[in-house]
Amino acid sequence: MDFDYLSLDEKRSLHQKLLYRLFLHAKCHPLTKNRLEQIEGTVTEANILSKWQHILPEDTSDHKPLLIEQFSKIATLNRDRGSAIVISSGGTQGAPLSTCLSFDEIINNCYFQGKGYFTAGIQQNHTVATFGIPSLLSSEFTVYHGLKHTACLILPIGISDDPEKIVSLIEDFAANVLLVMPSDLIPIIQYLDASNKKLDRIKLIVTGGEKLREDLVERITSRIGIENLKLRSTFQTSDTGSIGFQCDSVKTDAYHIHEELQLVEIIKDEDDDNCLVVTNLNRYLFPVIRLKTGDIAEWADMKECPCGRKSRIIKLKGRKSRYIKIGGEKFDQEVLHSIPFLFKIPIEACAWRLRITNGNQEEFVFKIHSDYRNKINGDTLKNELNKGNSKFSHQSTMKIISELKIEELNSSDVVYSASGKRKFLIDERT
Repeated sequence: MDFDYLSLDEKRSLHQKLLYRLFLHAKCHPLTKNRLEQIEGTVTEANILSKWQHILPEDTSDHKPLLIEQFSKIATLNRDRGSAIVISSGGTQGAPLSTCLSFDEIINNCYFQGKGYFTAGIQQNHTVATFGIPSLLSSEFTVYHGLKHTACLILPIGISDDPEKIVSLIEDFAANVLLVMPSDLIPIIQYLDASNKKLDRIKLIVTGGEKLREDLVERITSRIGIENLKLRSTFQTSDTGSIGFQCDSVKTDAYHIHEELQLVEIIKDEDDDNCLVVTNLNRYLFPVIRLKTGDIAEWADMKECPCGRKSRIIKLKGRKSRYIKIGGEKFDQEVLHSIPFLFKIPIEACAWRLRITNGNQEEFVFKIHSDYRNKINGDTLKNELNKGNSKFSHQSTMKIISELKIEELNSSDVVYSASGKRKFLIDERT
């Protein structure tokens, strides 16, 4: 039975069965029984979908303390299922988040990930260069087992400080597909720019884990790929597993939902943002119940996809962590990532700081390496920041925030998170 082609009534009926089965398990689970107590009255298969709304959505958090405290009880729950337990970490919001899954749950998720790779366009005749460091991250495991379902040739590239070496491997083994996080492409593009080279065999780039920004798309297509290079992505989180996939008909920010695996909701939060909330219908070792993924989303207005699938489609608008408050106004951090491309400087040559001045004003600081200082035009920089918040210049003029400051970048300004990602903006206000 393929969920993607079921009618709304058929999907609703199956969701009721799957959700009720999860409810019966989760109300006895040591980590979720307290949350299920929020539901009032008798729960039946017929009313489970409406009763589920009584459970308060939960923010993403690190479950390591709970895992340590309750691990023996969790392990006991898994004995009857006869599957190994996998402790996993992942996430891109600063520090890795710990959770645990049964091996069977991981393999099941790999099927849906593989489906996403297949619908993105990966085929048997492709050589797929994969990027990443094999580690405790279940995502790395999922990549390889997911790709198995496409029967492609897998070329594990890994991560290297030497982009020339990566480019050589891609060329030597004639890779024609890249499976990569967008940020891992930046040093490769900068190397190709500096050496005036192009990876011209690449037919398809499949991304995940981060949004593919429009300014980066332009840079990618100038140095990587054939004339009709295809850009697709999959959508997943370390906590919830695979959530969405793309067919040829949806735009780059839209995804069909794996509705057999996930119950997806979009709800308003205290900031009036449309937040994505997910319940995984196949997690029993560590149930995922109404979890906020940290994404801002909306339902696509497409009534029926040209591909014929009836699975619902969401459009991702950004991350909650994408927006920060400066002078009481929301500021879109995406703008900061466009600055290096605007001034044609390496991304590692700059950074941003937010701090409080002695006069108790918020101050935005642009840190730039001395070798590139002469490329920065202050007025152009301020105009670009207005794209993050149209009131930015007005806030500065009215002394709501301090005047933008430009300072020299030093070694202490280059900071990495616990998950190994470069922190482009450091908030020193608290």
